[in-house]
Amino acid sequence: ECEAVKTDEFGRFQLSQTEGPSKIVVAEDSGYAEIGTEELKSSTECILKPWGKVEVDVRIGGHPAAAEELTLNLEQPERISKPFIYHQYSGRADQKGHYEFDRVKPCAAAIERSVNREPRVTAYSHSQEVVVKPGETTHVTLGGTGCPITGKIVAPENSSLQGQLHHSYAFIQ
Repeated sequence: ECEAVKTDEFGRFQLSQTEGPSKIVVAEDSGYAEIGTEELKSSTECILKPWGKVEVDVRIGGHPAAAEELTLNLEQPERISKPFIYHQYSGRADQKGHYEFDRVKPCAAAIERSVNREPRVTAYSHSQEVVVKPGETTHVTLGGTGCPITGKIVAPENSSLQGQLHHSYAFIQ
């Protein structure tokens, strides 16, 4: 369950009582903060960190990758504890292979190219870890390295794999 409230002119707010641990998320034009209700018992101050920004240039081979889907997943170290806030951003590169993720929570993240293989099946490639710093722009070039490999996988004759669609992923070094 989620409750939304606005602060008064002094930045104060009041929430309903909840059972068990919960989190307060503050998202405002100037920044972002998360604070657990347990932390609020020792300090009632919640300081916003300025949003970060991630600019991405995505390439396939040596060329800009126009209209490619991109995903930015923020690291969730608190995921093992409850509650946690999951952050995922997505966007599509422009004709020059460029995209900007605005208003990004400052933290470690991974950006990757999303490849839709079939309905409801997405593969990810070229994952790159980044650190989004408060009030700063992080620049990333995704892809554009390596060399293309073209091939065909053929199942052995009379194999149970004949005529079936299978997905296989590999790391080639």
